[in-house]
Amino acid sequence: MIHSEKQKPLVVLFLLLLISTTANAETFWVDPDHGKMSNNGSEQSPWSRLDSVFLTNKLASPTKPNAPISTNDTLFLHSGYHGRVNIVGSDLSKNITIVAVKNSYPQLSLINLKKCSGWYIKGLNFSPTFNNDINKNFFIYFQTDTYQCTADSCFGFSIEDNTDWDSTTWNAKAWDGIFLRGTRCAAKRCTIKNVNFGIQASADSCTVENNRVENFIGDGMRGLGDYCTYQYNTIRGCIAVNANHHDGFQSWSLANGVVGKDTVHGVILRGNTIVIYADERNRLTGGNLQGIGCFDGFYKDFLIENNVICSETWHGISLYGAINCTIINNTVIPRNPADKSGPPWIAINPHKNGSVSHGNIIRNNITTSLQIKQNSGEVDHNIVLKNNLDEFSSYFINYSQLDFHLRPDCKAISYGSSELAPDIDIEGNKRTGGIIDAGAYQFNRETAATDNESITDLFISPNPVTEYITIHSHYKFDTIEIYSVLGVKVIQSECREKIDISAITSGCYFVNIGNKTFTIVKL
Repeated sequence: MIHSEKQKPLVVLFLLLLISTTANAETFWVDPDHGKMSNNGSEQSPWSRLDSVFLTNKLASPTKPNAPISTNDTLFLHSGYHGRVNIVGSDLSKNITIVAVKNSYPQLSLINLKKCSGWYIKGLNFSPTFNNDINKNFFIYFQTDTYQCTADSCFGFSIEDNTDWDSTTWNAKAWDGIFLRGTRCAAKRCTIKNVNFGIQASADSCTVENNRVENFIGDGMRGLGDYCTYQYNTIRGCIAVNANHHDGFQSWSLANGVVGKDTVHGVILRGNTIVIYADERNRLTGGNLQGIGCFDGFYKDFLIENNVICSETWHGISLYGAINCTIINNTVIPRNPADKSGPPWIAINPHKNGSVSHGNIIRNNITTSLQIKQNSGEVDHNIVLKNNLDEFSSYFINYSQLDFHLRPDCKAISYGSSELAPDIDIEGNKRTGGIIDAGAYQFNRETAATDNESITDLFISPNPVTEYITIHSHYKFDTIEIYSVLGVKVIQSECREKIDISAITSGCYFVNIGNKTFTIVKL
């Protein structure tokens, strides 16, 4: 151990280095409508487009060590089109932030990071429709040589309204959303809409949380890396226009280019909602969406908890080749009981090479089928529902409207075991006092004791929205607050049934009602 007197100079030196690094950080401004690349990039004299900033070598590199943008700097983007942005970083340009100016709507076709470390992008909007970009790609792509980069509160869409798209158009024009190929990268609070694949992570230790994937023709999410976390995401709107077997979330192992020849370790799938379609099935929605599909293991030490899967095919949660995995407090039910391709199950099967799954725990789930093969684990305190509307209506507050909160008189109340149960439910409500309900939602006993009308039926529609949102609840709330992704309050009003939001700009917003926060997309 170092003696305390000898530690003091080291601490002082560290603080001086920290202060020096912070003091050297610069801010730059980019404005397509009013900037010029001959300017100095200040707030009063901004550069023009983000793509031009990097095309004109404004980023420090070994060959341009004195370029203006270097480690810890921030770029603020004004509204307007910023192009297809390709960035090659270096050790001289770590921890760069690219963020939207308050109340602005910066537009890009894509952003591609290579050799970047610690980069953070927030509040940017991506679509080929901004500049009629016909070269399909990913909206956000963090390459294999990136590290600890984050996309936060970004919005990407192939087209805002897909009503006129037929199968051919979907396959020809749907872009991909976000691809995390670098270690410890993250996608947080992003909305990806009308795409081919939603969000993919192939590197280790990535985080994908609080995102929304709406309308996709491939998979909602894919996760191939070890020790990644996918939590509190919403994935819905499967579009059936090709032969892809659709998954809300899919994983597989890969060794030397061969699928199913390795092991994926330590993945957490927590609090996600996967719904095949929100409203009535139309001419393209539906398909054969599988919920959490892990078919080419091995999968070791997976934790799958507090998820809601509402689909129609058999594979609600399926692991082929599972070792020491825990599937606990999930709700897995069909979207339409009349559909004959289900009902969805929770399944543990052998690896496709015949190796037996073992050491798994399947507990406290609500589902319509359990298929646990060859004694592959502990199976207890699960509820298997009959596949009919009467059964679902007796368990859930409003099954047809996708409200899967538990009814106070249903069998799932207090049915679960506290052993290994998550401390909170899908909404963050505590599972206290050792009383554990089955499924993803814990029944609100305090509310039930003080109010005969349930406030758990609160939801907002439509989403995405163009002019008005409708507040659905039996309970009367006083106020509603709407915030931009940058934390700016754009609306505060009395909480009426209909709220006019036509005046705010397009983008992603957070709606606060009572103690709940909803994410909406304004078109």
